Amino acid sequence: MALRKHLEKQGAWLFKWRSNIPLLLIPLVLMAFCLETLFYAQLLADFLFCKHGDISYAFDSKEKN
Repeated sequence: MALRKHLEKQGAWLFKWRSNIPLLLIPLVLMAFCLETLFYAQLLADFLFCKHGDISYAFDSKEKN
């Protein structure tokens, strides 16, 4: 019975705030998308405008000596 009451309480809370939760999540999703886009734009700029033209360093987990 304790589990049932807990689930009912949680469901009531989610039902009450169902229209506000997406409003809180949309800015987070947009921010993540923008940061990812900026990261790849920087990689493209490095590839196009750097003398060496090698962007594999961005994907290496170990530093080169």
